[in-house]
Amino acid sequence: MKTLSTKNIVERIKGVFDYDSAKTEPSPYRDWMFLVVGLFVLLILSAGVGVYLFIAISDGEVFASHALSESEETALSIEDIGDLEEIYKAKEATLVELLTTPPPRMSDPSQ
Repeated sequence: MKTLSTKNIVERIKGVFDYDSAKTEPSPYRDWMFLVVGLFVLLILSAGVGVYLFIAISDGEVFASHALSESEETALSIEDIGDLEEIYKAKEATLVELLTTPPPRMSDPSQ
């Protein structure tokens, strides 16, 4: 029975990336080692992203809202609301007109 040592594990990991065609026969040990190494890489990456997000959220960088200066603040005026009302009344009139007019009669081209 083989014992696992760091040298043996390192050699197996190096064997995964060896592209010699004579050594690339199917091996379940190599495949499992590739999956385990990939899992640990993903685990380390996800832990790093988690720590980064934790620090960013605790510092308030992620959900920060910047206050608008006086020149950037906008408010609706009565005139603006009146203009919007006119636009929507025109759209409503167009819709009513389209709904009340009969569709055009088309002759069947196959006859």
